[in-house]
Amino acid sequence: MQNTYGINVPANSGGRAPLVYKVNKAEEKKAIARQEAMGMIENRIDHEKTIHYLVEAGYSSQDASELVAGLEAEKERLRIQKGQKKVFFGGLWMVFGIMIALLSYYIINVNAGFVVSGVVILFGVMQVLKGLAVGSG
Repeated sequence: MQNTYGINVPANSGGRAPLVYKVNKAEEKKAIARQEAMGMIENRIDHEKTIHYLVEAGYSSQDASELVAGLEAEKERLRIQKGQKKVFFGGLWMVFGIMIALLSYYIINVNAGFVVSGVVILFGVMQVLKGLAVGSG
């Protein structure tokens, strides 16, 4: 039986779609295996072992290989993105430190601002260097 929207619904439901859909056990097992595969890649487990695990969970060997390659590419993309973020915010810290130095020298005429600005600039430089190290592998 179909409701007014063309969705197949059980005959005894009064034309309404059920609120809870039953999950196929094989699909549930595959979803759990995918999560496990992500963990295996994060922990640098050999790709062949990860593919073997996925095949045992119900994936075809081609699907498992594609999934592992996709997860590895996603991991690499996130690593590069993290490095870029550190470089960006490190640059902001450096600009902020330079602004503190200029304000303290030209406007406030306080030499103690150079200590604070030096620390802030140094922190920014460290963040940029960490970001470059993370982003380059």
